[in-house]
Amino acid sequence: MSDLKTLGHQLLSSRAHINNLLILLTFISSSSSSPPHYSLEALLSLQSFFILLLPQLPSSSSSTTTSQAQHDPDFIHLTWLRSKFDDLVNSLLDISASPHSNKALRVICLFCSFLALCSLQFTFFN
Repeated sequence: MSDLKTLGHQLLSSRAHINNLLILLTFISSSSSSPPHYSLEALLSLQSFFILLLPQLPSSSSSTTTSQAQHDPDFIHLTWLRSKFDDLVNSLLDISASPHSNKALRVICLFCSFLALCSLQFTFFN
């Protein structure tokens, strides 16, 4: 558990630890056999990470085709982050709908997916 907390703290503290995002996401997947408290710890770190980035992330449906955007490292990075956020939301929905998931974790995942979707709507329509 302390290693998991360290991964979350590193992700929040430096862009150099962006690969921790992928590790933390594995604890949230519906196919994960992680104990619920590990999934919850990973979820808290991921939520803290993404909540800061939501205003900067491009829309999932954006189809920017300008060559400048395609070659802009920041745009590419933010697009990749958006795909990881979408993966997180999909995993949360999968867990909340799975009868095999821990009941308390299902409720938390459903609530977090609702918050994530509300945050997106607020961010992109303001």
